[in-house]
This record gives sequence, structure tokens and C-alpha cells, in this order.
Amino acid sequence: MTKRTAGKTINTVFPAANGYPQNKKINFVIFYNDLYIPLNSNGKSGEDYLETILILQKKLGEVRSVDVARYVGVSKPSVCHAVNILCNGGFLTKDDKHFIYLTEEGRKVAEKIYERHKFFKEQLISVGVSPKIAETEACRIEHCISDESFLKLKEHREKGKG
Repeated sequence: MTKRTAGKTINTVFPAANGYPQNKKINFVIFYNDLYIPLNSNGKSGEDYLETILILQKKLGEVRSVDVARYVGVSKPSVCHAVNILCNGGFLTKDDKHFIYLTEEGRKVAEKIYERHKFFKEQLISVGVSPKIAETEACRIEHCISDESFLKLKEHREKGKG
């Protein structure tokens, strides 16, 4: 199966059904606007890596794979593998000094996920969930909620503040 993603093509070796690979041991697909973004074998999604790169760029200015590995707590080879896939997908670029940059499409995904992460973490903490649990659960929720549901939750929160 082949899908177009951010102007590039990624070939997958499994048939997807209901948005998830069937009969395969690898964790490999999440969707962004009906496009594939690969998951790494360590369970970190392409969205997680994009979000991390956005956060680190805000903190450090320039980001390398080793910075991402330290921040996420995974091996540098895992990050390099994910970065290469995301570069091939058009979400990242690398320069000759191995600095990693978000493309326009990569930045859109990263900002979308980061906004959701902050929203859900804040909401969970506001109802009494511990910050550590809120961090972990916000990271899960941010990937699976639809755009429509997220927008409605944001609108509901804004109405409550007004």
C-alpha cells in the first residue's frame, strides 16, 4: 500500500484496516489528515517526535538527534530511524551539520499536537489529577481525539470562562 504524505510517498508493507495495521507486530501508523505518519518501534509516534523537536527548538534554537533522544528517553538510533522516516515523509529536514528542522507541514503537525497536549494536561490538572499522571495521559489523548471533538472541547472551555 502507498500513501502520499506531505508531498512525498511512503510505501507500507501491510494492509491497513480501520486506521491500524492488521496482523503485524510493529507499531507503525498514525494518521494526520488521512496521511500516514510512522510510529517507531519504541512506541513513540512520529507526532511525538515532531512535538519534541518543536519544544526543543523553542528551548535550544537548534536540535540534533541526541537532544531528542535525551529529552524523550530513547536511544539515539531510534531517533535517527524516526527522523529519517519523517524526513522522507516531508515533515523534517536535516542540514550537513545534522541539525533537524521542521518543514512547514511538520510544524503544523507539531503545533497541533503540542496545543492538544497543553490543553489536556491543563484540564486534567484543573480537576485534580496529579501533574505526573496528567502529563502521561495528555500525551495519549492528544493523538487519538478528532479535530471536531477537540474544537468542541476548546469552545466549551472558553464558554465556561466567559
